[in-house]
Order: sequence, then C-alpha cells, then structure tokens
Amino acid sequence: QWTRRLEDELDNMRAAIALSLSGGVDNVIAVKYVVALMRFWTLRGYVSEGRQVVRDALALDAVTASELAQAHALYVGAALAYCQSDHVEARRMLERCLELRRALGDELSVAGTLSTLSMARLLAGDVDGAAATEREGLEIFRRLGERRGQALGLLHLAQIAVFRGDDANAGRLLADCLDLARAIENREIEGECELLLGEVAYEAGDPVTAGNHLKRSLVVCSDAGDKRGEANATWWLGKISLASGDVATARRRLEAARRAFEAFEMREALLDCLEDLAAVELAEGHADRAARIAGSCARARERLQIARSERRQRRWAAKEQEIRSASGSETFAAAWQEGQADGLAGSYREDRLALA
Repeated sequence: QWTRRLEDELDNMRAAIALSLSGGVDNVIAVKYVVALMRFWTLRGYVSEGRQVVRDALALDAVTASELAQAHALYVGAALAYCQSDHVEARRMLERCLELRRALGDELSVAGTLSTLSMARLLAGDVDGAAATEREGLEIFRRLGERRGQALGLLHLAQIAVFRGDDANAGRLLADCLDLARAIENREIEGECELLLGEVAYEAGDPVTAGNHLKRSLVVCSDAGDKRGEANATWWLGKISLASGDVATARRRLEAARRAFEAFEMREALLDCLEDLAAVELAEGHADRAARIAGSCARARERLQIARSERRQRRWAAKEQEIRSASGSETFAAAWQEGQADGLAGSYREDRLALA
C-alpha cells in the first residue's frame, strides 16, 4: 500500500526536502516534493508539516520567479489549509493560484483549482459561490474526459446539496460518483461517497442504512491507508450509536475520533465531534460538563469563522437549549464562561472529566 511504503521512507523524504529548500539543489525541486507528497500528507495526518514546507518553498526567490512553480505550491498549500478548516487562507491561496493558472492556460489545472476552491467557499458559508465554482470545474473535467476530476466534482456537488438540505439530489449525485469512483478504482473518493451516503441516510431517519454505509466507508478508508477517512467514519458511527441510545458505544467511538481529529488538526470535524461528546455528557447526567464543552466550541467557531449548515445549526441550538434546561440558567452560564476561557484543550480533558 503506497501510503504505508512512503511512511517507511519519510525520514529520507524530509532530508531531501531540507536539501532542496537550503539550496543544495535547484530550489524548484522543493515544489516537486510538495506536489508529490500532498495526498500522503493529507491521508496520513502530516498536514501541519506539509503546510510549513509549502510556506518555506513559497519564500524562495526561484519559486516566486516561476508562475508555474508558484501556482503548484499555492494549490497544495490551499488544499492542506482546507484540511485544517483554515478557509480564509485556503481561499486566498486558491484565488491567487486560479489567476496564475488561467494565465498559463492549463485547463486541467484550472478545473482542479476551481473544484478545491468550491469547498473552501462552502466552508465559509458561500453556498451559491461554491456551487457555481464547482459546476465550472466539472464542465472542464467532462470536456477533457478527466474521470477522477469528474468524480470529485460530483462528490463536491453532493456535499453542497447536503449543506443545503437537498438530500434527494445529494443521493443521485453520490450514486453517480460512487459508480465512477469504483470504475477508476479510487478508494479515497469511494470512502468519502460511502461516508456522505451514511449522512444522507442518517438525516432520513434510517440508522440501519446509515450504519451500513459508514461501516463500508471505514473498511474502504482503512484499506486505502486513509487515516482521516477512518476518523470521519468512526465519528459518524458514534453519532449513530448516540442517536440509538447506546451511550457507552457512542463515547468510545467519539473519543477515538476526537483523538484522531486533534492529532490531524481537523478543526471543523473536531468541533462537531466535541459537540456530540457534549451530548454524551448530557445523556450521562453531566449537564455542567456539557455546557463547558459547548462554551469552548462556540468560542472556537467564532474565532475560526467556521460556518454550519442551517440544519446542523437548528439541531445544535435545540441541544444547547436542552443542556441549558438540564443544568439551570446560572450553572449553564458559569460553565459556558469557563469553557470559553479554557478553550478546547482545557474544557475537555480526559483526566478532568473522569471519562469512562
């Protein structure tokens, strides 16, 4: 499996990157490493390391002098920033990258940039802009006959549809995407399709179908060495357990996902998972703990400017009110303020909350 083989060579890769950044060889080679390692950094949880390499590469005169090299580095940097929910940085880098690639006339690269930019816009809450950008990219991919790009475009349009609450359209897009992903044997896209199909089934009130899709996503991602995908599937399986009333299993799965999200710095997913863990605390009779977690998450969402779909916002508002009612107004307010002051790291420590 390529990601695991590359992990065995990681120290050698780091030494080669350091040499290219220091001027021991042509500086532009650093950008070639950045492009080659982007998927590995993403799938195996080395996103912060990758972002630093991109920053170092973009600071090199040889890279800034080359529009092609600069565009490649900006694209990778933006994709990695998106993985950590840093949508402000992702949009900035992608918009500059798009300018460069349009000028260079590379249609395939333009389409890829548009597709990634659509997700950065969605994360920022610009749903219409995300959809328009993705449709433009998908049209180019189809004209060029680029099947992987088409699969990603369908997946992104499905994610936009889910954000809007248009689950029927999302299901149709995902069915087409899954067929294409399997045809081209792309396990990462297949795993994401199964994950989103699980979310659609969950929203439809069908936990059995949702669980089946999520378990398939977990297997596919594990086979592909996609640690981020495994964490996402584990988180959603925890949500299914919580919804079915199996609080002990929900805690175990959500805790596993939380640790992975923290390790990979997947900030949006971490906040969502922590809010689910607040619901676990409430189910176990610890409303004050739930309020503290909720306060810290609210502060983080405001600071990171992470948008939430209307459907998720309504659901969380109802849960927040349930926490408030269970704890009492004064206790809720005090715990909420404590969580905001502590931040994510301080508000949810296993030793502090005596987790099972």
